[in-house]
Amino acid sequence: AERKRLEGQLLHSQRLEGLGRLAGGVAHEINNSMTGVIGYAELAEWEVADGAKVVSSLRQIRLASERVTRITGQLVVFARMHQVSDASVRLSDVLQRQEESLRLLIGDGIHLETNVPGTVPPVRIHATQMEQVLINLVLNARDAMPTGGTIQVVAEHFSNAAPQAVGPTMLPPGDYVRLVVSDTGTGIPAEVRARMFEPFFTTKGLDRGGGLGLAVCHGIVTRQGGAIDAESTSGDTKLVVWLPVGSVTGDEPSSPVRTAPARGTETVLVVDDDPMVRRLAAGSLESLGYHVLEAVDGLEALRTLENSTRPVGLVLTDVMMPQMDGLALAQALRDRGANMPILFMSGFVGGEPEMEAKLAAFGVMLDKPFALEALARAVRGALNVTTN
Repeated sequence: AERKRLEGQLLHSQRLEGLGRLAGGVAHEINNSMTGVIGYAELAEWEVADGAKVVSSLRQIRLASERVTRITGQLVVFARMHQVSDASVRLSDVLQRQEESLRLLIGDGIHLETNVPGTVPPVRIHATQMEQVLINLVLNARDAMPTGGTIQVVAEHFSNAAPQAVGPTMLPPGDYVRLVVSDTGTGIPAEVRARMFEPFFTTKGLDRGGGLGLAVCHGIVTRQGGAIDAESTSGDTKLVVWLPVGSVTGDEPSSPVRTAPARGTETVLVVDDDPMVRRLAAGSLESLGYHVLEAVDGLEALRTLENSTRPVGLVLTDVMMPQMDGLALAQALRDRGANMPILFMSGFVGGEPEMEAKLAAFGVMLDKPFALEALARAVRGALNVTTN
């Protein structure tokens, strides 16, 4: 019996590993495409800044594209079961960054009310994971109100001196932040509430989601030592998240301020086998004043560097490429004594820790799909480190 149990665990682990590889590969392909969609939509926003109707339509394209990106990320988070994060973030900062996007996502027929004061302590979770949890909870509330209503997002500090039961989870004594996302929908039947955090379980149509959103929220929150549960009556549903209090690490992303992207005049070599992504990155950098060289893989990149009459200040390279991938290119450059900075870009969400460590030894990572501002900031930052 013990041998059969262990064999079953091994088979389950192998299936999850296979799902993780599949999810990562699917995410890579989708994110390459979404890089072009989001990037070109954002470029057009900058170019027609005075055309309000056009900008509004382009913004909707971006929102739809970002939704696809979130779906791929959720699939990988579920399949890979990411490790616990040591980072911390303030919910008030996350909400400030996401509030405009949330209002666009929920639409005109739903009112969004928030009460997340800055005095609420930071919680022990990575900022991007917290954003994912918040977006999923708000979208779930939106879908519960097809004819409109009100969504409330409230957070408060809570200390429990004794163990506290939150659904099936028993929280140990300690300091927590209690985040509540409520809606004025029709409520959740008991039989649905019992299964709502199961992966791939959904009561929505195929066009409204794949049943991963709440499962991902559950996985993220519980791995951080927190808990999530639902409270529902007719006309009032609350999704309640408990997260342990943490300390701000200082690496939180700043609130987005729409400013002109950083410019430059250096020469950048862009390496990517996907022509749309390569052309987008090259065109974006050229519009910012950079001189750009292009290559389809590592081998062509090496030949381009050898034949270039201009000093190359930065190599911006994809990670997964035929012939010679980004990591092999970085190693070849180091072996040849080249000291220009390397900026990796990849649409392969949630890579293996060993690979991520190897990449970090050579340069920094820019995740696909990336916004124009993120590309400009990453390129300028890498070049500034070199010049300083």
